[in-house]
Amino acid sequence: MATGERIGVMNCWSCNKEVPVKKTPGGNLSAPCTWCDFMHYAKPGTQHFKNLHADVRLDPNDAPPPAPDKTPAPPAKSGVKYPHMR
Repeated sequence: MATGERIGVMNCWSCNKEVPVKKTPGGNLSAPCTWCDFMHYAKPGTQHFKNLHADVRLDPNDAPPPAPDKTPAPPAKSGVKYPHMR
């Protein structure tokens, strides 16, 4: 079993069950299936890596937060803002 950071999940290409996908410190992708023992393993720069990476669904917990709403701030009201500082 590869050590590394879990980046998401994918369906096994053999049995179609969901398996975790990890990225090793060397950049390889690893997704061993515990149900059918099929080993998904790919080195960066290969077509297999591109195919495997295309099937990965990222973990929702690791997804970046949604961008803040880009509505403009309301205009400032005229008048004295701090009456206690006269």
